[in-house]
Amino acid sequence: MATPTERSSARVTSERFANAYLAVSALVMVALIVVVVILVFHVSSVASADDRNAVTACNLANANRAEDVAIFHDILALPALASPQFITRANMARQRTAVAAIDAAITAAYAPRNCEAMYSTKG
Repeated sequence: MATPTERSSARVTSERFANAYLAVSALVMVALIVVVVILVFHVSSVASADDRNAVTACNLANANRAEDVAIFHDILALPALASPQFITRANMARQRTAVAAIDAAITAAYAPRNCEAMYSTKG
């Protein structure tokens, strides 16, 4: 009869298989965690680069808007061509009012954007 401390060869084999399975499972789990961490860092760096590119493009667009506004201001500063009989104080006042309204609309339409607030993923 077998003593309680003796184990059968089938039980020893199954325990070895279970231990080997647990060791392989642990190694696979560690490898998967490493892969996930690497992917997260890669995606984060790509997103940061995309954000920087978007902010740069937005700042360039702001510079173009400023140039467009300067051109419009130059155009609006040109004197109106009108016949002398139509040059009256009332007509000049209306023209100044119209030019001011156009200027305000252009300034509002071409206002610079806050690029950092639009494209920042921080905070």
